[in-house]
Amino acid sequence: MKVFYISLVSVILLTWIGHGVILPPWQNPDEPTHFEYLKILLDQKTFSLKIQPDLSIQRAIIKSMDRHRYWEHVQIPRPDPLPGSFAEIPFLFVSRTQIGITPPFYYVLVSYLLSPAREKSLESQFYLVRGISLGFGLITLFLGYLIAKELLRNEPERVAAVLAFIGLLPQFNLVTTSVNPDSLANLLATGVIYLLIPLIRDGISMPRLILLSFCILLGLMTKRTVFMTLPLAGMALLLVSWNHLRHKGLRFWVLTLYKVVNAVLLVVGLYALGIWYFPEAVQTLFKRVIPVIHAIPVFLSKFLFQPSIPQIKMVLLHLFQSFWYTFGWMKYPLADSWYLGLQILCILSLIGLMIFWIRVFQRKIQMETWQLQGLLILIFACFLVFFGTFLDSGGFTIFTQGRYLFPAISAFAILGVLGLYQLVPKRLYRPFTVAFILGFLAFNMLTFWWYTVPAFYDFPFRVLSHQLTFNQTVGEIFGDKKIGQTFLAEARGLTGVDLFLATYARTNTFPVIFHLKETPHTPTDLFTQTLPARQIRNNAYHRFRFPAIPDSQGKSYYFFLESPESRPGNAITAWCYSEDLYKNGSLFINGVEEKGDLTFRTVYESSLDMFGEGLIQNKPFPLNKGIFYLTLLSIHGFSVLSLIISLKVFRSSPNTQVSNPSSQATKAVKPSL
Repeated sequence: MKVFYISLVSVILLTWIGHGVILPPWQNPDEPTHFEYLKILLDQKTFSLKIQPDLSIQRAIIKSMDRHRYWEHVQIPRPDPLPGSFAEIPFLFVSRTQIGITPPFYYVLVSYLLSPAREKSLESQFYLVRGISLGFGLITLFLGYLIAKELLRNEPERVAAVLAFIGLLPQFNLVTTSVNPDSLANLLATGVIYLLIPLIRDGISMPRLILLSFCILLGLMTKRTVFMTLPLAGMALLLVSWNHLRHKGLRFWVLTLYKVVNAVLLVVGLYALGIWYFPEAVQTLFKRVIPVIHAIPVFLSKFLFQPSIPQIKMVLLHLFQSFWYTFGWMKYPLADSWYLGLQILCILSLIGLMIFWIRVFQRKIQMETWQLQGLLILIFACFLVFFGTFLDSGGFTIFTQGRYLFPAISAFAILGVLGLYQLVPKRLYRPFTVAFILGFLAFNMLTFWWYTVPAFYDFPFRVLSHQLTFNQTVGEIFGDKKIGQTFLAEARGLTGVDLFLATYARTNTFPVIFHLKETPHTPTDLFTQTLPARQIRNNAYHRFRFPAIPDSQGKSYYFFLESPESRPGNAITAWCYSEDLYKNGSLFINGVEEKGDLTFRTVYESSLDMFGEGLIQNKPFPLNKGIFYLTLLSIHGFSVLSLIISLKVFRSSPNTQVSNPSSQATKAVKPSL
């Protein structure tokens, strides 16, 4: 078992390292503003939280963003000249700084850990911060493993599945290897959940209360997503009172009350200390957290009565997708078929959870009361982060993201695994565990290499930007309307066109037809593709692929879209610019040349050499050396092979489940809830 766990953790660690070093800088949400905050603290000669945004640091970050093709990756035109501050950049102007907005503990801690690298280049410091976040993630993973061991009765199959769920969830990989306080917030929230389990099992003690209070306070000083730990701890204390105090005398109640009061006084004392030494930090906490409490009644009225059904469906779908994997400032989702399969998996898990609780109340499952109450704590944690996600985003809005659910990542993993295993006969636990771990590993690797790498690097395709500017649409495309563009191929192996399309934020249902021709007047098509309009995403590039044209370089081509079956109110559109910016082609409407150009890119065949050049470009040592990535890839491949071999041994070995020391007298009970 030890070799198996070492192999699994090695694969997870190397996967995280790969995500951290291969994903270009500034391509996770708000990385520029988070890095600016800790960079200001790092460069201080005398520590102080009385700071303001630093335009010189912002300009240095903006230059780095330009070197790493930020504008191209977020699919907007590159500004010329470059912006002078974050306030001038789309995706950043809404949250142009984290100073005075986000609690400071993450930035203070990371800037201290980064202080030995104060003289390093900006990009070197950036990747080191990603490494520090990775370290926080490893501790989160370990705490999730410990929680699973406690609540799943130390069953190696289900514990290993929980470890794989947390460690190989692609979106959690991105968050864990980004410059973002989410990594520390997830660690502290998971730490609180871990501390609540022995509290429920063994009762209240002063050391536990002190450690729990300290962990909650640090969490609140990190990010307000950790606010969920307050009601979670309150529920745990209620369960503790019910378990351990209902048969006790007055003296025991008084002693317990004394301990709780002391813990509260400790929190108040730490708060007072914070006001004395870090007034800005405490002010930030209260500016961000306290208004949330006052806003709950207003939010509930909005939550229950104002959103339309389509809006609710759209936001919930976005939340679901961004929990599993939507990368690059939420601009790059997976194909719908992936999410459909994941929805089926979640439904099966929910069915399994219902079966589990039915069996519990029928006394068919042997678990102690404190373990069942621990599972209730996990369910409550999932509810709190789900509710808090909408509360933090102001309701059903586009700002709702799946990463805000990760403070309860251990809860989602344990409950998800618990539900799935209810549908599997116990004799098949080992084979199912092997399939589950390999399935998650394949999901992680395929999404990364099939979606992430091609989005940011010229492999396996090379994307050339022709006309990225837009200020209007061409109107709905339906009936006899044909929208086209001529262009000049700039390389050999033309194999696709990326066209910037829109759906009017609705689901359109009729087929859309793409045509590629040599000229607008050529009678025959080089290529034709028909696809359902529902596959097209709103305000995003859609790639139309066709067989590569080897001798395309220097030749002109023409493409156009039509949708004869569509009708007004059920049709897509394409973005364009009203002026003739693109000199090597023109906009065509119904076969007639018009002023302006469509917003599009062209796609060409690429090579490993081009991929390697892009991978090392503008990166600090040793990330600017190809041998680093070859070594990392080789070690990762070896670790995957080792995991596969250990899984084979794991499947064939006898079940040597170790009983929980605190559960020696386990018996079937009907929980007192």
